[in-house]
Amino acid sequence: MHKRKRDIPDPLIKMGYEEEHLHFKSIWRSVMLFFTFVTLTYVAALGIFWWYNREALAQKEVKEPFTRHAPAPPNPLLQTNITAKTDIQALRQGETEQLNTAAILDKSKGIYRIPVARAIDLVTPRLPVAKDAKPYGGAR
Repeated sequence: MHKRKRDIPDPLIKMGYEEEHLHFKSIWRSVMLFFTFVTLTYVAALGIFWWYNREALAQKEVKEPFTRHAPAPPNPLLQTNITAKTDIQALRQGETEQLNTAAILDKSKGIYRIPVARAIDLVTPRLPVAKDAKPYGGAR
C-alpha cells in the first residue's frame, strides 16, 4: 500500500484526512460475504416455499371456504354507509344525553345519575388544597 512520506507537510493531513488508501481487499470480501448471505437466504426461502407447497398439493380433500355458506340466522348483516352514519349519530346522541342529564337509576339503593359538570361542581370543594396553591390559570 502506498503511504505518504511524513516529512512532507500536507495541509490535508493536518486537517485530519487519512494518509492511506482504501482497503479494497477488505471491501471486496465484505461485499461478497453480503451477496453470498443474501443468495443463501433466498435459496433457503425458496426451499421452504417449495416444501410447504408440496405438502399443500398432497392433500386429497380440499375444504371449501367458510364464505360460501352463510351462518345460521341471525347471521352478520352488512350495513350501508347511510345506516352506519345514522346509527353512530344515535349512539353519540344517547351518550351525550346520559352525560348531560340527571336521572334516578335505582331509588331503593340510592343510585342517581347527575350531569358531569354538576358532579365536578360537587366534588371540587371537597378536594384538598395546598397552602400556596394558585387558582387554576393563575398569574402569568
